[in-house]
This record gives sequence, structure tokens and C-alpha cells, in this order.
Amino acid sequence: MKELRRLYDEGKIGTAEGQTFIAEQEEIRAGKVALHLDAALRSLEKAGREAEKRGLFLGIENRFNLQDFPNPKEFQILFRELSGGAIRYWHDVGHATSLENLGLIKPKELLENFGSLLGGTHLHGCKGYRDHEAPGTGEEDYRLLKKYLKPETLRVLEIHHRTPPGEMLKGIEFLKSQGIL
Repeated sequence: MKELRRLYDEGKIGTAEGQTFIAEQEEIRAGKVALHLDAALRSLEKAGREAEKRGLFLGIENRFNLQDFPNPKEFQILFRELSGGAIRYWHDVGHATSLENLGLIKPKELLENFGSLLGGTHLHGCKGYRDHEAPGTGEEDYRLLKKYLKPETLRVLEIHHRTPPGEMLKGIEFLKSQGIL
């Protein structure tokens, strides 16, 4: 991630150098995923059955780093194999924005593919690859998120503790103005 962030800071994500780096890292990662995918499926199947018995859902959050599990392809497999149960998608707005900005996913990819399974969301701002800012202060797309929110969708503010209280309050007012809260 350090190298990827350097490429972003230098404006090289969309260049041949940036795209080659991403492709190489994704290839390395792909060679290691089978073991993790099988373990996740076994664990989630068992945990999902227990959650269903208790009237709960389990949210699988989109991750923040290139090496993190699951990525969008792995989400497809998890949700296909575990469909109809208690497993839901948990959308972290800042993680999604960061991944888009770093060239790791296409804009809107996560919500367009998994928004129908949305159980909850972490709400915060993201500038470049720095997240956990006050909502509305970054590049996050709350209009798109709003399309997938239902009254029962959980909404959690996930703002860095160093954010000044005034900025947090403005972020809450922003989310209210957008119909998110």
C-alpha cells in the first residue's frame, strides 16, 4: 500500500506504471486467496446459520487495502454461495472512495453489485485515500448510497477522534440534508 499511495500522490495511478503495479500486486494476491476464501465460506456458513436462528444479520465490510479480503470478485463468490441467509453487505463509504481513488475498483462498483444486500454502512468523509473525516468533506458519493438505503439499514458514523466537534456536527447536518440520516 505504501508504494500504491506513493503512485497516487505522484498522480501516476492512471499511468502505465501505476496500472502495471496494480496488475502485478493483484496477481500476487490472487495466488494466495483460495485458502482464505474456503475458510471464510466455512466460517460464514456456520456463523450465518447461528445469526439466522437469533434473528440477526452479519455484515461483511468492504476493506481498505489492496491485500485485504474480500475484494469485489471474492464478494461475488461469498454472496453467491451464502445467498438467502443472514449474510449482508456492509458498505464503508470511506473505504470504497479510497479504493476508487487508488484505482483498485471502478466507481460505483461495490454498491451497484452489492447494494441490494446492504445491511449497514459506515459514514465518513474521504479525501484521496485518507478516510474517517467528517461526512461531506471529501469525495464520497452519498447520492449513490442513498439509492440503496432502506429504513432498516444501519448507519454508523465512523469519524476519527481528532475531528473537531464542530466539523462532526456539520457532517451530521450534511447527512441529514442528503436524506442519509
